[in-house]
Amino acid sequence: MLHVKSCRYAEDYKLALQFDNGTEGIVDLQDLPESGTVFVPLKDKELFRKAKLEEWGVVTWLNGTLDIAPEYLFFLINKTNPEFKNLFIQWGYLQ
Repeated sequence: MLHVKSCRYAEDYKLALQFDNGTEGIVDLQDLPESGTVFVPLKDKELFRKAKLEEWGVVTWLNGTLDIAPEYLFFLINKTNPEFKNLFIQWGYLQ
């Protein structure tokens, strides 16, 4: 299982992340689905800036009631990297 080791607000709707597998990058969450989803609150930039890294390696908001799976954040950062294509197929993010 993949975990986030560090998380900091970068700008706009972007977070700088480092994962426990040694990779790092900037994830842009501006395009998260919002209509009818739990992610609607994250459109508030002041709330988005309050991203917190929980001790179990998950990025959360709203006192831990809203989170995004580390694997999905990793996918968003690396989705065009051919090195991870088979992993993303295994996880169900690519076909």
